[in-house]
Amino acid sequence: MQDANVDLWATDEVHFQQHGSRCRRWIPPEIKDPVLLHAPTRKSVGYFGAVRLRDGRFVFRLETGKFNGPSFLQFLQQLRSASRGTGRRVVVITDNARYHHSRLHRPWREQHAHHFALDFLPAYSPQLNPIERVWKLTRRRCLYIDVLPARLIGDRAYDSDPLDRRLERDYSIELIRPTGRTAIRPKTGASCDDTSDVGVSNGCLPGCSGSGD
Repeated sequence: MQDANVDLWATDEVHFQQHGSRCRRWIPPEIKDPVLLHAPTRKSVGYFGAVRLRDGRFVFRLETGKFNGPSFLQFLQQLRSASRGTGRRVVVITDNARYHHSRLHRPWREQHAHHFALDFLPAYSPQLNPIERVWKLTRRRCLYIDVLPARLIGDRAYDSDPLDRRLERDYSIELIRPTGRTAIRPKTGASCDDTSDVGVSNGCLPGCSGSGD
């Protein structure tokens, strides 16, 4: 049931791994159990984020340290500032991470509870948080890597049919005879090179664009 006097937001934290997410690749048909190696790194970038459910407005903050009580309080203060001016009470959906309940920011939350309040999800159900869909979309549009071969092994009756020509035209894939070798190169549909630390957006994280769903 919608209440015109309330703005619902959903907030959460996320780590995006440096090596991205592999989603698909071409392989020769004789390989039954393909293995795609990831880069040997555990480096990642962390964000606080919040999305307004009625229109998708997005508030984010890059976290270079740890997700904890002090950093969460800083983001809540940023979110409160960004969500003011509508004349509506702000209710923020969040999960039950320990630092979301920290005694450090409890006095601040109680001070502003009449117009800015947290609403905690049931225990062990973070998947119910609507912002998880934002993180999923961000990974798909900005971090998924399509590993397509520059040269693809064709069938034994290689004859440069319309499908072959389309592969070459649309994906720069050159079909070769079955005795040839396959070279692999990554292809991405988006770039994420923005260095902004904080901001407000109506879409994906800063610098992320693409045509994925």
